[in-house]
Amino acid sequence: MDTLVQQKKELVQLIQSTDDVQILESIKNILKENEHDRLMKERLIAGALKSQEDIKNGRLFSKDEVIKITNRIVGK
Repeated sequence: MDTLVQQKKELVQLIQSTDDVQILESIKNILKENEHDRLMKERLIAGALKSQEDIKNGRLFSKDEVIKITNRIVGK
């Protein structure tokens, strides 16, 4: 199996050898989506951890408080 370094070198060589703009755009999009997914996962995990801490420390809203806040946000 190729090492990570070997795989990267091979990809660089393949990218440098192609003149197909669509292939290059596809590669770029795949890498950007992967980064976006990673960042989204980090944000979701951070939010979940904060929520657990809020619950642990009793920072909760009652059903009526949630309704009031939601109505205020939507302008009711």
